[in-house]
Amino acid sequence: MCKRGTTAQLEELENSEELFLTPDQVAAVIGCDPQSIRGACETVEGFQRIGFPVTRLGARTYIPRMAFIRWVKGELGGGAIA
Repeated sequence: MCKRGTTAQLEELENSEELFLTPDQVAAVIGCDPQSIRGACETVEGFQRIGFPVTRLGARTYIPRMAFIRWVKGELGGGAIA
């Protein structure tokens, strides 16, 4: 189970104009190692386990900012990576 980050980190993402977030940005909010997000995206089961939308383009991992914020706030069945 991952430890949640600070409210300030989430507010910073909410005020951002970026369309996509990196695993590093997301990991800071949910309190996980960024590699656990990247690693979970390598399988279908991993994508399902994460719970928030993730896009893979080659070796890069992107998370849609607004969908992630809704997930954290519980609007997309929010939870944490197990």
